[in-house]
Amino acid sequence: MSKWIAWIELILGLWVLISPWILGFAGLGTALWNNVIMGVLLAIFALWSLFGTPSSSGTITPPTS
Repeated sequence: MSKWIAWIELILGLWVLISPWILGFAGLGTALWNNVIMGVLLAIFALWSLFGTPSSSGTITPPTS
């Protein structure tokens, strides 16, 4: 995946995460939690794609600390 696509995915994940408060539907519990969970997952996968290290098989492995 190209780096610019991962950056767009990260921005989209952050938007999905904060959109319930910006668009005014934070009072709807199911919609709120759906957006929070999906936004966090999108952001995590985007960060993993950006900063993970490619393995020899072509898949991306998480960074080690």
